[in-house]
Amino acid sequence: MLFCGRYLDHVMEVSARKPGTTAAAASAKTGRPNAKDNHKQEHKHHHTQLGIDEKVEQLGKKESVEQDEEGEEETRQVKRYQLESKVENLIKQAKVASFKEICARVGVRSREEIGVVLEKLQMDAMIVQGNWVVRSGYENYSKEERRQALARTYLMCLFQRNRIIDKKQVVQILKLDYESTRRILTDLSTCVGKGKWEFRKKTDIEFIEHYPDIVKEHAKKIAELEKNMLKILAG
Repeated sequence: MLFCGRYLDHVMEVSARKPGTTAAAASAKTGRPNAKDNHKQEHKHHHTQLGIDEKVEQLGKKESVEQDEEGEEETRQVKRYQLESKVENLIKQAKVASFKEICARVGVRSREEIGVVLEKLQMDAMIVQGNWVVRSGYENYSKEERRQALARTYLMCLFQRNRIIDKKQVVQILKLDYESTRRILTDLSTCVGKGKWEFRKKTDIEFIEHYPDIVKEHAKKIAELEKNMLKILAG
């Protein structure tokens, strides 16, 4: 009996030391995480943190790109406004100018800027003999000043059809005093003989050939405008 009891104690002791009893099992028994479990959890947490950091970095880059794009757009708008202001001031002062002159004086450097200049000119000027002539304003004018503005527009229409016009024929239609008529003629043309006035600028063939659609569009507008001006001035 004593032998059997000692044998059973020995078996139980050996069994308790069997390699099958793992650290995980021991951990489960004790309720405390072992080193391997801690490593797995740390590894998982590390990957999760990396994923969050990557997303934050991506969002930061996206926001930075959007801010850069907004900044570039604002810069473009400012430059566009500055260029438009230069064109407007130039054509008002020059009254008549070729497209090449305008681009050179406002400092055009790209195709995009050429487009901006063309858009602005079509708002503020009209094409006469391939050149740009500032439009006549009618706002806040007295009756006499308004008639002079209408007369100037009518002369622009005449010069679009013919480089040289006869002053006598114009005077009969404009019905203005001598000084007013001469001032308007001088604004757009040069006296080249007795009663003959020629448009100030040479016909800009290069512009006409390079931008035929714009020229045709303006020619139609001027033809229609001439009819209206003639009716108003004759009334």
